[in-house]
Amino acid sequence: MGCVIAGFVVVDKVFRQKEAREVVIRDIFFSDRPADAFDVIAFGPSYVYCTVNPVQLYRDTGLRSCIPGTSIQPVEMTCHYVRMALEKYRPQLVVLGASMFVFHKTPPNYREGYAHMATDPFPLGMDKIKMLRDQHLGDPIEDY
Repeated sequence: MGCVIAGFVVVDKVFRQKEAREVVIRDIFFSDRPADAFDVIAFGPSYVYCTVNPVQLYRDTGLRSCIPGTSIQPVEMTCHYVRMALEKYRPQLVVLGASMFVFHKTPPNYREGYAHMATDPFPLGMDKIKMLRDQHLGDPIEDY
């Protein structure tokens, strides 16, 4: 029985969707950085983290920044990300990507997958439970 469970664990890791942002999210929320570690924190889906380059921003302006975002991040998850980041950090500027407030019809399973991408980097705890509860995946409006 133990070999079967170990086999499932290995197979799960091989076939699970890989999300490069997961490492970034974990580093931002679970590192031992001081409260003033970032001057700018930008939140939003992929167009935010694919557009803003923290290294280039630092080279050009000297501002230290981070972008805790995931692909097609649902607005409910962004609200939790903002809350958790501001509990830990004191940035001079917070940027919110506006496109996440515009609703587009998407199939419910598509939205659900991306909602889970936003919650998966977090260990089981009250923050993750709140995020999972607030996903509203069963709501009649299945918009992003």
